[in-house]
Amino acid sequence: MEPNQVNLEDIQKLIEIADRYALVELTVAEKDLSVTIRGTAPGAPAVADPAGSVAARRAPARATPDPPSSRIPLVSPMTGVFYRAPSPDAPNFVEVGDIVEAGQTIGLIEAMKV
Repeated sequence: MEPNQVNLEDIQKLIEIADRYALVELTVAEKDLSVTIRGTAPGAPAVADPAGSVAARRAPARATPDPPSSRIPLVSPMTGVFYRAPSPDAPNFVEVGDIVEAGQTIGLIEAMKV
């Protein structure tokens, strides 16, 4: 990357490196510029974070598969920023592992305006 400049091609190269090596997180820092790429759940986009520490690590390998669970994963039909609470100082709508009912609010998704 050029000092103090980031372009889409540079970000794309970092994303490809993170994908190729199945990295959970990749941070590149030069002087006063820092870019972090974090792996996410399948189907979700990678996120570039303007701040963070220099780190690159792999997801821990599991020796045995997880036992079957009665939990059902929730998958969003759209891409956006997920908020677990209505505001930063408010409690979360639900916590991981809570039992929820049909129609219950579990979070908010802020999608890009088109």
